[in-house]
Amino acid sequence: LKRMLGSMSPSSNALWGISNIDGNTALPLKRWALAKPVIDAELSGKHTTQPGFRLIDFLSVKFVTVDEINENTGFQQRYDDRDTDVLILENPRARPKFQLFDEVMGVATVEQALAALAVIDSSKLVVENPDNAALPMPAKSGEGFNIEVIRDQPDNYEFEISAPAPAWFFIADAHYSGWNAYLDGENTRIFAAQVLGKAVFIPPGTHVLRVAFEPLSFSIGLLVSLFSLALLCLVFYRTRSRAPVQP
Repeated sequence: LKRMLGSMSPSSNALWGISNIDGNTALPLKRWALAKPVIDAELSGKHTTQPGFRLIDFLSVKFVTVDEINENTGFQQRYDDRDTDVLILENPRARPKFQLFDEVMGVATVEQALAALAVIDSSKLVVENPDNAALPMPAKSGEGFNIEVIRDQPDNYEFEISAPAPAWFFIADAHYSGWNAYLDGENTRIFAAQVLGKAVFIPPGTHVLRVAFEPLSFSIGLLVSLFSLALLCLVFYRTRSRAPVQP
């Protein structure tokens, strides 16, 4: 185990099936590049945001690997082996991966979202709304919200959500082009939120929400592949049908 952890320390989360905030995309997202200095400062205890309202808390960063412990972070040590330079800490202030919010704030850009989260002192969802459309507002209703996870896969989520009042549902998972949301089978708008997550508005009542990664590039590639296969089969058939018959 020590040898394995030592050779995989940057990706040790994969050993236990734990998601990585860095993601596994071939190219880094622009929003990740903008957020990384803030996250690094929070991990080192050099950020002034109160624990519980940091970006890493909203994004459900529960475990981190660092070189040393800083008491300002409030992290708790879970694994330490100096022979392999592996130090794993737990963030007790990390929020759940799936969250409901009864406060929302709209901004136009990811830069404005970062600035808003830097001074936030409450459980508020910061939603990117570049077209400045009217955002549906949640209501404070106290208890009664319930989230049942039906499916939790990297590219496909499904939930049954009971909301006594309108609320915003947040998924602490990277958002980019290709993610779609369906509320009770009908397409609904999905927003980038908390810089590196995504959010959907939930009206009062009990609803089934499905959030799926359905990039247009994949659909186009599939159609091109099927067309090419059909063309290849046609050429093969015509070539065989024209072949001279041996006596």
